[in-house]
Amino acid sequence: MIQKRSIVFDRRVDIEWLDAAAAQIAAGAEVAEARAELFRLLDDQIAGGTKRGLSCHKTVGILSRAWITVAPEMVPLRDRAVRLLPSLEPPERVALHWSLLMA
Repeated sequence: MIQKRSIVFDRRVDIEWLDAAAAQIAAGAEVAEARAELFRLLDDQIAGGTKRGLSCHKTVGILSRAWITVAPEMVPLRDRAVRLLPSLEPPERVALHWSLLMA
């Protein structure tokens, strides 16, 4: 049987949050440190909760899978994206983020 892989986003993800996740990787942050920073960033921005809220956890999960805890075969793509990001304008950054989210 062939398994289908799906991509589901059931929440808003702001470009600033994606930029913040990418910035953590660019700065060399460890996984736990990068995720903690995302929780701090989102704590007062996501309706309905605190760091422990399910909504915040799901959003950090989306951001993490795009930039922080990528599959091993995606690391070269993510690392190249990190190098490109500072030179891109906002519309181009959206395309780059979207590419990593889809990957």
